[in-house]
Amino acid sequence: MRSPRYHERRVVVIAFGHRDGAGDLVPTLISNDRADVLTGYLQGRGVRVRAAHGLGAERPLAPPDRRSARFRNERVEIWVI
Repeated sequence: MRSPRYHERRVVVIAFGHRDGAGDLVPTLISNDRADVLTGYLQGRGVRVRAAHGLGAERPLAPPDRRSARFRNERVEIWVI
């Protein structure tokens, strides 16, 4: 982000969770925490974060019945816009 070509761009942190039968609240809270932690890490290194959101179990990459579902669905994405 220090490169001149990224000077005018912004970072958005989006975190996701995994639905494991606990309802929608727990994955949403956990994903919000993940987004906040990564935002703090980035800002501590001089990266300006425009927004951070936890979307809970929205937009899963793998169906919940697969063994790899938790690993794939509990993720944090960094979008450079």
